[in-house]
Amino acid sequence: MRFIGNKEKLAPLIYEALQKSAVIESKRKQIFCDCFAGSVSMGRFFKQKGFSVISCDMLYFSYCLQKAYLHNATMPKFLGLHTLLDTKNAINPYTKVLEYLNNIESKIGFISTHYAPTLSEKNGIKRMYFNDENARKIDSIREMIVFQNP
Repeated sequence: MRFIGNKEKLAPLIYEALQKSAVIESKRKQIFCDCFAGSVSMGRFFKQKGFSVISCDMLYFSYCLQKAYLHNATMPKFLGLHTLLDTKNAINPYTKVLEYLNNIESKIGFISTHYAPTLSEKNGIKRMYFNDENARKIDSIREMIVFQNP
């Protein structure tokens, strides 16, 4: 997810400025705070540099990205999907999951109703955040996801 005006290209410059100003100390754990996280590009950058990241934003989707990118310490292994997937010939679990999800039947749901043009039209205004096909695919995948606390 990218925004116009995202800070992704600024991250290396900010990191370099922090290094030059001696704010970053190699002897202790550093903390980076991103108060306007948006698509979490700054938090991801500084997490990769070994920082503990404090991140927030008012938008719920940003919270979801923060949980996915910053809260998780490792790439998900998708261990609970063994009943859905033939893992004997899998390239890797991640690729197998993508292959599986790309082939499920699309369904109409919350996203296609509220964020795609065909079903969201009200007073002549169509929401066009996703196209109809992608919105239905997202709805199908959302229906399959079960959230679990680590």
